[in-house]
Amino acid sequence: MRILVLFGSSTGNTEELANTVAKTLQEKGMETDLINIADTTNIEYDKYDFLFLGTSTWDEGQTQLDFRFYLEDLQNNPPKLGGKRFAVFGTGESCYEFFCGGTEKLAEAFKNFGGIQVGNILKIDTLEEDPVENQKTIAWTNEIIELIV
Repeated sequence: MRILVLFGSSTGNTEELANTVAKTLQEKGMETDLINIADTTNIEYDKYDFLFLGTSTWDEGQTQLDFRFYLEDLQNNPPKLGGKRFAVFGTGESCYEFFCGGTEKLAEAFKNFGGIQVGNILKIDTLEEDPVENQKTIAWTNEIIELIV
């Protein structure tokens, strides 16, 4: 199974989650590509069996800026995911009204492209949880793996 872990991170917190997701997948023997959305513009979704999508939340519950620009670009030429399954994770701070709202916007965008969300969105509150090798992230990734294999 070939898996894409695609993330947008401004402060490094969501990147830490993405690293943990990728490491957990690799430990299960899954071929995994870890890509920062800031480093790419053209993703060949059809070569992946599953997508893990991660974003931090900014402003009024928006996705991370690089992901926001990427999603805006996709509006003109949206990928046709045709039922491709995906899961979403992200970081935010619970002191804000739109805690982890960017994750919900990301999930909605990929549903609109024809994707199918698997499992619940993982929302990590960086005011209370260290994103580095986060145990909740490891457990969530393993739950998703159980749902997709």
